[in-house]
Amino acid sequence: MQTNFSADGDESRDIWFPSLQVLDLGTCWEAAAGWTDETKDKGRLHFPALRALKARCKDGMPHALRRSVFPARMDRVTILATAPALLDISNMALPSARHFQLSTEGDIAINPAAVAAVQRILDRARDGDEVELIHHRDSRLLKRPEILALTPLTRLEALVDTSVDTVVEIIRCLPRLSSLDIRLQSAGSTPQGISVPEPGADRLVEPISSTLKCVRISFYHDDQNPEPAVLTLRYLLLAVPSLTAISAYGIPGVLMDSFIDAHADQYPHLARLKINIHANRR
Repeated sequence: MQTNFSADGDESRDIWFPSLQVLDLGTCWEAAAGWTDETKDKGRLHFPALRALKARCKDGMPHALRRSVFPARMDRVTILATAPALLDISNMALPSARHFQLSTEGDIAINPAAVAAVQRILDRARDGDEVELIHHRDSRLLKRPEILALTPLTRLEALVDTSVDTVVEIIRCLPRLSSLDIRLQSAGSTPQGISVPEPGADRLVEPISSTLKCVRISFYHDDQNPEPAVLTLRYLLLAVPSLTAISAYGIPGVLMDSFIDAHADQYPHLARLKINIHANRR
């Protein structure tokens, strides 16, 4: 449904949507074409009953978003934004939400203002909220997990290729992370610092202290040499005792068949772990 926000030609009047519960805002074509929107003399848009908000800010800030007044607390807020829009969003009076999702793309890690904006946006969360970051295109933000550690993230989805050491450091640095969805570029050689003892060995894999419960990981590797990817998966299975479910893509299942049984006595958490192995990549 399309709505004209002016009232009898008087844009200084406030407009109320007393029953609206779901709002999906996109950047209008005027903003994409370089038009400006002066909102200081325009009325406010009030959404007192709103429960779910989605705002797309890829080409700029939706004009309606600048003028909106939301409840202080909502069920779900989803924001899709590029680096230039993050600063404006972080300065808005956005509500907190039981599930808050921020989807970003671009070279945020080299833009200190954008990094600070991400932190301010995510810091609106309360204890117990689900806070999700979906990051596209640039892997440099993932290589600085100390930045992400300053946010209350509970779920991270990274749609960029990254390395084993980065994945391990992310798990170590994010104390509230419960779900991780990531793509791992596995080279043709064994990852440095990653090893899996033989069953019954005196030396065990050092556990990573974490709240991580669910992992979905896609491996991209040399099809002629899947061993580094298999080794990485085996290491994560043993090193993260908090895990309850893991889905792996791009891994030959036959290479994992007997691994769990062979290590179950020394790593009791494997007994409750649900594992799904997919030979095909996502």
